Amino acid sequence: MAGAPSAPTNRMTARTSSTVLADRVSLICSQIAAIIGCLTIVGWLTGIEALARARAGYIPMAPTTALAFALLGFGVYFRSGTGWRRAVATFCTVVVMLMAITKLAEFVTGFHLSIDALFIAHPESFGQVQKGRMAVLTAINFVLAGLSLHCVMQSELRRFAGIFATLVAALSTVILLGYLHGTPFLYGGTIIPVAMTTAVAFFLIGCSLIAASGQDCWPLRALSGPSAQSLLLRWFLPTVIAGTILNDYLQTRLVEQSRYNPALVSALATLAFALLISAIISQVARVVGGRIDRAESELNIAQEDLRVLNADLEQRITSGTSELRTKNQEVEAVLADLQRSHDELKRAQLQLIHAEKMQTVGSLAAGVAHEVKNPLAIIEMGLECLKTQPDLDAEALQVVHGEMHEAVTRANTVISGLLDYSSSKELDFRACNLQTVIEKSLRLMRHEFMNDKITVVRSYAAEVPLCLLDSGKIEQVLVNLLSNACHAMGKGGILTVATAVRTVAADEVKWDAGDRSGTRFRQDERVAEVRISDTGPGIPPEVMDKIFDPFFTTKPTGQGTGLGLTVSRKIVDLHHGKLELANAPEGGVVATVLLRLPSVPLEPTPNSGHR
Repeated sequence: MAGAPSAPTNRMTARTSSTVLADRVSLICSQIAAIIGCLTIVGWLTGIEALARARAGYIPMAPTTALAFALLGFGVYFRSGTGWRRAVATFCTVVVMLMAITKLAEFVTGFHLSIDALFIAHPESFGQVQKGRMAVLTAINFVLAGLSLHCVMQSELRRFAGIFATLVAALSTVILLGYLHGTPFLYGGTIIPVAMTTAVAFFLIGCSLIAASGQDCWPLRALSGPSAQSLLLRWFLPTVIAGTILNDYLQTRLVEQSRYNPALVSALATLAFALLISAIISQVARVVGGRIDRAESELNIAQEDLRVLNADLEQRITSGTSELRTKNQEVEAVLADLQRSHDELKRAQLQLIHAEKMQTVGSLAAGVAHEVKNPLAIIEMGLECLKTQPDLDAEALQVVHGEMHEAVTRANTVISGLLDYSSSKELDFRACNLQTVIEKSLRLMRHEFMNDKITVVRSYAAEVPLCLLDSGKIEQVLVNLLSNACHAMGKGGILTVATAVRTVAADEVKWDAGDRSGTRFRQDERVAEVRISDTGPGIPPEVMDKIFDPFFTTKPTGQGTGLGLTVSRKIVDLHHGKLELANAPEGGVVATVLLRLPSVPLEPTPNSGHR
């Protein structure tokens, strides 16, 4: 309900109120004990002995005992302070315990330090003992009270304070019961008895220290809180103790001094005690029953609220599930569209790669025609020779047949290479020898090298592990790079093709702006490197950032599509590699192709680029 305080807030408020009440009880009881001690001191100083005892015939409280009670009262009052207040409380505790321990030492050793004589030099006798002397039981109680007060002031020892304080209250209660029954303890003997006023003051000090120990310590911990156990203890424990003491007092004092029938008095007392217990049980039942009824009512309300919340939650779950199902269907439809788009894009990329390859095939047509024309001329000459000289001997005939067969083989190699190069198959990754793939690309470009008078320099690494790649697609990349180098150098020049196996350096682990390839090498990763260097003029700096853009070309109109490098980079990306172009410091362009090497050596794949 809005505006209503929460249960934790109520418990906190109740706990704070109980703590304040306990502090007040502690101060009131300790100050009454201190007043009793001060009145006793005044009685001894003024000679009014009635101030030091409860009634005539009882032994009075000793002046040292009275001083100790006054000091304990001050100690309890200043216990919760800091600075000089805490110092005063500590001083009072130490003085009281020293006085009590000194008295116990006198009793055990028989050596009298005459501390009591400082207050009364010549005491009167009370039976076989002297007045104005502290009793041994009094000294024991002061030691217990001093320990309890010390534990109250030390947070780590506070849990022991209630134990010592309960012992003080229990011993004083036993002594008071003796006075209540008219048979004070140790009267008539040689051991100094405890005065009745001393027992009363000790009972008050014990209650004060129990309250000061707090609700978190025994015995108040068992009596505090809203639980049924604490409630029953608060009602029954004081009632049973008080009822027992009252019944015992009636049996031992009033019955003996009255003229009524003892059985009648005992029956009436028992009836009164039973009525009292019945009244308490009724009150407890009312309180506990009221709490149970309220708890049951709150439980019913909570269950109803929970039922409503469950119904609302089920409705929300049902609605949310329906919405989620709809969203899932929409997501599945979008994913299907994306998959179709991806497949279409992949087909378009392959078509683009093939189209660029056909463009390259067209540029290679003249060279291929020349390569095929020479073997055909040899075959034609052989046939003419066989026609005009039919009587050739076996040796000459074998020579002619050998030359014709070699020419056919050469033409078949050129045509097969061109067919393999121009095939439109999808990516077919196999374990290939990279040097073999490079040599096939160089053979395809041999006629252009010869026409342009370009010198090819090979610088291959001693051993390059087999790479997992599509040899036809990598040939397309290499032919495009070799063709670009030839066009850049014009007539004459040196073209260097080098391979190497190396690890990726730290400065190469980067992601270039605008790079959508998704390829990124790790530091110290092993790669195979192909470097194609030319001695041409290089790439102008102002167009360096555009060379991989689709349809960008520096060639004259009609001599290039502007897709060569774009397609080449895409092919390398599909191999999870990297293609880079840069101007060499000494002039010309260096094209670098990096291909990942497998972590485990590969076995040669049949019909791959290693043949």
